[in-house]
Amino acid sequence: MKVPVRHPGQLACAALLLAGAAMVSGMAPPAGTAPPAETRKGYLIAEIAVTNPDAYQSYVSVVPAILAKCGGRYLARAGRTRPREGSPVAGRIVVVEFPSLAAAEACLDGPEYKAIEHRRTDNAVSRVFLVEGLEPQ
Repeated sequence: MKVPVRHPGQLACAALLLAGAAMVSGMAPPAGTAPPAETRKGYLIAEIAVTNPDAYQSYVSVVPAILAKCGGRYLARAGRTRPREGSPVAGRIVVVEFPSLAAAEACLDGPEYKAIEHRRTDNAVSRVFLVEGLEPQ
């Protein structure tokens, strides 16, 4: 059956709708329509209010090397923050990019990070999120 195309974007929209419906129904999307999750970057986003600066330095001095071993790369690290909406930021903001969400999770759950995590949690009040990035364009 041939469907008339009135607008060039109709086919792309239809393909996206079908891929989305397939994902919701549990079916695999058609080949070439969605890259695997491993191709999406993973991001650690943290809001950290340091309560004991001297002791917190023992965390800051070692965590960059641990994150780097996992493929982590700092995009923002305690720079100036300008709130635009909502509550003010409670401390510093840190953003770290990882090769994937799975890589970020593995890093934070790994023995090397777990061994030093208490240096942050004992000396700061934190909110830490892992976020999956968008599909590569």
